[in-house]
Amino acid sequence: MNQHINKPMFKVGIGYDVHKFDNTPHHNINTFITICSIKINFIIVKI
Repeated sequence: MNQHINKPMFKVGIGYDVHKFDNTPHHNINTFITICSIKINFIIVKI
């Protein structure tokens, strides 16, 4: 998972997550926000 996260691919990753969680109603906003927070924090730490 870590090697999949690159700065240029970050927006693409978020877009994929939005689409993925949009199709699973039981995961919903809560999981999405958690995933985004983790990714954003990871990017901030890397920069």
